[in-house]
Amino acid sequence: MFGRRQLDACREEARVQNRDLKLLNTINGFGAKGLLRSISHRAMPPVDDRLHGEGDAPMAGVQVLTRYCGIEAPYWGLFVNHYHRIGVRRLQVCVQNDRDAEEVEAWDYPEPMTIQVQRLRSDLPPDEGLRELDPSSYRHDAPFTLLADCDEYLQPLRSDLSIRRLFELFPERAQCSIPWVMCPVLNPLQEQPRGFWGNHGKPIARSDQIEAVASDHHFQVPPVKPGGRILSTPMASMGWVLVHCLSRSFEDTLLRQLHTRFTCVKNTDRGEIVSRVRSGDLPIRLRVLAYFSLQERYLDVPVPSLRAIDLAAQTRLLQSCLGESDLRLAREVFEEYRRLLGRCVRRLPTYPATTFPDIVAALPSPDELRQLYDA
Repeated sequence: MFGRRQLDACREEARVQNRDLKLLNTINGFGAKGLLRSISHRAMPPVDDRLHGEGDAPMAGVQVLTRYCGIEAPYWGLFVNHYHRIGVRRLQVCVQNDRDAEEVEAWDYPEPMTIQVQRLRSDLPPDEGLRELDPSSYRHDAPFTLLADCDEYLQPLRSDLSIRRLFELFPERAQCSIPWVMCPVLNPLQEQPRGFWGNHGKPIARSDQIEAVASDHHFQVPPVKPGGRILSTPMASMGWVLVHCLSRSFEDTLLRQLHTRFTCVKNTDRGEIVSRVRSGDLPIRLRVLAYFSLQERYLDVPVPSLRAIDLAAQTRLLQSCLGESDLRLAREVFEEYRRLLGRCVRRLPTYPATTFPDIVAALPSPDELRQLYDA
């Protein structure tokens, strides 16, 4: 006969096995199955559909909460036209100074499109300022709100499931997570029809449920029940992805390196670009770009054409802070670094099973690569 301790051990082993089996039964590669299960099973448009006049455009009823600063000018038209094409009719544009507000308001927008400028505190980095924005200033302007930067393009992969219908499928959910498909671009005149999964994404939420912007990747919304979990439906398996053009051109990355006010590991050397390039070195952001540009592109996704970028405006912005010789040298050092990095990229952290800080820490300097390969 088993003693009490043996019986207790057997029961505990059985309990753990049952728990693990239940856990495995909820996993499908896109998040827990329970998060993808609809209690209504199908989305039926209400009889008094207020959006009927817009048809059932993919993003009908969705407003985009985004940020703008002067270095986005060459890319702003591409961003605006993309979202207008798929049904967005209102942009909530966050700025931190009068000049940026004037640029946003002076733009020639497609019709119909409503632009509402939101002022963030100028003494804070943009991400911190966004977290302090009062959602009552935009909560009642559209049924749904997408948080996206100007280099992120929401893409429907199917024609039969709009955002509105998706939320009808999940009436108990306040927020959905849209995964990144990474698509770094070096030359916008060359089409980039493929990308790869990222390790982050952006949220889209019922506007009236938004309590705050919790981070660049989540809204703060109420839990499903008091004290319960805040469920966020993974949208990749529902046919929605967010194409993240980590760079829209090589020059775009240089502009961000020169002007960014974000405080993160990619920008710790943001004031050193000229001195680094002249010494044959590369700033961190350009090393990261080289790493991402070497990743295998295994996903076919409808990436927006970047040919609409205002290349003349991009050149003017860059020449205002970087001389032609320094720009040419930066490109030469980058191309050399990218070529040498390609010889050892498989020894580096595997994306997306890693973090930005780990990537930055693992990337060798240009001099280390030259010594390694006697270049």
